[in-house]
Amino acid sequence: MLFSAASGSAGLISRFSHQGNDPKHFDGYQFDLRGNGDWQLLANVYNAVAQVLASGNVTGIAPNTWPTISLAANADQLTATIDRTAVAQVTSSAYAAGLAGFESNWAPVQFNNLTVG
Repeated sequence: MLFSAASGSAGLISRFSHQGNDPKHFDGYQFDLRGNGDWQLLANVYNAVAQVLASGNVTGIAPNTWPTISLAANADQLTATIDRTAVAQVTSSAYAAGLAGFESNWAPVQFNNLTVG
């Protein structure tokens, strides 16, 4: 992803299912990275506040750089990585199936080399 500003945020969605009345409200997991290095892994709920499963900060994330992120969901194990380093490994059985996707906070951000597998 390429952020144009440190305030930008974007990420990956796994096991998306039910959409609420707001784009940020849905059932599924969300791994979000901000342009300043803050990240969080969430279990979203379409009609309530998302539960933070893990969060933190990594160095080296800045506008006009291309960090690589991934979100793997295998059975009830979720693994989030930034630049090939696992930043979160959690267990959650909230969602067993659903669609994959990507997201942003409406700030300009670019994605390349997207792979779903």
